[in-house]
Amino acid sequence: MRISFTSILILLAASLLAQQNPMPMGMLNGKASVAMRGEVKGELQLTPEQQTRSQREVDAIGSVPVAESASGMLGPLERLDANIKPILSDDQWKRLTELWIQFEGPFVLQSPEIADALKLDDEVRKKISDTSMKYTAWWRKEIAKVRKSADLGRIRGEARKVSGKLLGFLNKAQREQFSKMEGQKFRFQT
Repeated sequence: MRISFTSILILLAASLLAQQNPMPMGMLNGKASVAMRGEVKGELQLTPEQQTRSQREVDAIGSVPVAESASGMLGPLERLDANIKPILSDDQWKRLTELWIQFEGPFVLQSPEIADALKLDDEVRKKISDTSMKYTAWWRKEIAKVRKSADLGRIRGEARKVSGKLLGFLNKAQREQFSKMEGQKFRFQT
């Protein structure tokens, strides 16, 4: 039996992804959505004033239409992140970025910020986009069918597989840089 290098990378990546969002939709969420999680507020040591101001920004943006988020048009989410950034200190913003990368996992490779930092070429960006959008379409169909915990396990398994595939599009140096961008590991509550 012959195992390809890509298969090994996918399996390795899947084992490393245990702490990420267990059921990503494949649609990239902004940093603000991670910042609103209780355990993240604690990790960032947000003051009550920062929490109130951040929540006001989230409330003001309203909900992002699914079609807009799924199409890769991150305008409202990017605006929300831009509005929250000045509320946080530089150290808090840096840590939030690390936590966002950890939580969303390789799906953040869709973000121009991350793709630019890793110097991803157009071909790799297209592969990442196509793979993510294909997963998103699959996720939407499957999540509607969830009836028992085994169904959720199947979705989680597919998410890990796709995450590994996304990491497989990176070269070794890019994977190492991506790993460093995650910062100190954090345990998210599920």
